[in-house]
Amino acid sequence: MKDRAEKLMNAVYLDSEEQKNKIQNTRKAFTEVTAFVLENMKDSREKSLTLIKLEEACMWAIKGITRE
Repeated sequence: MKDRAEKLMNAVYLDSEEQKNKIQNTRKAFTEVTAFVLENMKDSREKSLTLIKLEEACMWAIKGITRE
């Protein structure tokens, strides 16, 4: 059980070029979507929530890549 808990709490960075490229492409894609939101939405609660959720989704996507 402790091994599983440690695995869940620790991201593993393989330092491989493939992993680095996936992370870079993920960040690029989320940056493009974020720029679209910033340019096309008026300042509002909805815009703020959208930006927060994009940041969170990017984090989870990268964490998923590190666990492949």
